[in-house]
Amino acid sequence: MKSCNKPFKSRGKKNEPEDGEHLTQCNPLLETSAFASQSDRVQEKISLVDFTAIPEHETIEDPDRIGEMSVFAAKTADKWNENVTPNFMLNQTVTKHEGQWTYSPLKYWPSPGSGYTLSFFAVSPAPSSTNGISLITSGYTPGFPAFTVTPPENPSNQADFRMAKPAKDQTATTNEGKTSLLFDHAMVQISFSAKYESVNNIASEVYVNKIELSGLLDSNTVRFTDSGHAWETPPTGNPTGIYSLSVGKGDLSTRKIPRYKADDTTPNVISTTQGMLYLLPQEIQVNKVKLKITVRINDVSGETETYLDANEWKAGEHYTYNLLVDAEDKVTQWNFGYTNTIEEFVAPKDGTYQIEVCGAQGGGLLMDEGDYGVSPILGSYAKGSLRLTSGQKLYVCVGSMGDDALLYTANTFGGYNPGGGCGGCGCDYVSGNYFGGGGGGAASDVRTEYTSIAGMDLEENPGSDTRIVVA
Repeated sequence: MKSCNKPFKSRGKKNEPEDGEHLTQCNPLLETSAFASQSDRVQEKISLVDFTAIPEHETIEDPDRIGEMSVFAAKTADKWNENVTPNFMLNQTVTKHEGQWTYSPLKYWPSPGSGYTLSFFAVSPAPSSTNGISLITSGYTPGFPAFTVTPPENPSNQADFRMAKPAKDQTATTNEGKTSLLFDHAMVQISFSAKYESVNNIASEVYVNKIELSGLLDSNTVRFTDSGHAWETPPTGNPTGIYSLSVGKGDLSTRKIPRYKADDTTPNVISTTQGMLYLLPQEIQVNKVKLKITVRINDVSGETETYLDANEWKAGEHYTYNLLVDAEDKVTQWNFGYTNTIEEFVAPKDGTYQIEVCGAQGGGLLMDEGDYGVSPILGSYAKGSLRLTSGQKLYVCVGSMGDDALLYTANTFGGYNPGGGCGGCGCDYVSGNYFGGGGGGAASDVRTEYTSIAGMDLEENPGSDTRIVVA
């Protein structure tokens, strides 16, 4: 039985800003930076026939990420006001095709001198059930367009939701008929970096297999404002949102993490492109958001958990959590042999425990010379993992070996399990000579209650069987 409770530490180091990037140290576990060097800008011109687009500034991460947007527009006799509805465009999907923005049906500028103006609001990507962005505004809803954002649990479906600064009171002659849409990131971007620490340099292979954040805000409303956008004050109560990344889903790198060196400040990012989390802006309160990590060190896996430090996640910011895995040889192993009694194990701490069980081997057939004519057969093997809390008890029943058979001996006895049951007895008769088979080895098991299964009809009462690993 092995205890696999692997602690990790946090280590923060303030980085020097690079050109076009702003890095700040928020707390010992966390680094932040802007999503990109500048906001995403797209210039739009509504002509009699089409949109045209000229990117003024492009993002560092992907120069062409805005390939689709949803546009809302209101036509007013003078200037836009909060009593106006989106009467000109309502959630109009506009896509880029061969460098040009296209949509249908086409819209036209009001005639010059008519006194009418157009006010535009745009988001990217367009709301959908897949990305968790839903539209609150209808064609009859006055005021700024609003949205409910519920980040999906699957990171690959989460959206880098962007909202353009309102372009109000535009005409065909304003800025030569070009409407400039400046997009700001409305979400928070989260990634993880990891290294391991080992004073004795024992650990050769360390992997982070899963990361889970729980206790997060999982839904909120955002709406346009005169100068951009604003999130509503979250409802009171404890948030229950859970978001996880794993190697199996492709969210985390499959590479082993490197050892930490004091003179090497290069982060080792383990979040893949699809494992980048886009979550809601929110205040992280003390002991509210739990961080649980599953680590594999060589052949042993274990979980550890902690709480995020207090912080405020702000829209448009990128937060990198640096994980330092303690990879010392701190795995404690408990071994149990046959004692003809049920033995008790008490978990010393909370953690995930790996349980390995071997059934006893059966007896062989001994010849006159003392050598085996038929060798003993080893018992079966089983293992599993179980989350235990400090003080929780398990009961270990180790079976004994079966008797060896002697030449010309008719019967042998099977091994014995102190929790009930034994191995089969051996007996055979061939050509007038007795060749007793070796006794069967008894099963070994670990159970959750100090009970004997002897005399129990487990088929009729399966609930009475408290064994959790049997071999």
